[in-house]
Amino acid sequence: MKKKVIIGIVLAILLATVVGFAYAAGGDPTGANLGTAKDIASAVAGKPTLDEVATQVAKNKLGINFVW
Repeated sequence: MKKKVIIGIVLAILLATVVGFAYAAGGDPTGANLGTAKDIASAVAGKPTLDEVATQVAKNKLGINFVW
């Protein structure tokens, strides 16, 4: 029983730490500022070409595949 309480406390501290970092200055805890054209690496910032978008999509597909 004591072991479960300690594990619960450690997990609560870990969760609080992760949430704290998400709300840190300059953070984006909701993801509302993510996913715009400026997030794609391009020669002209904020104006990616079709090839640059396709390259980013391929990288995202590969990254998601590794996660799952």
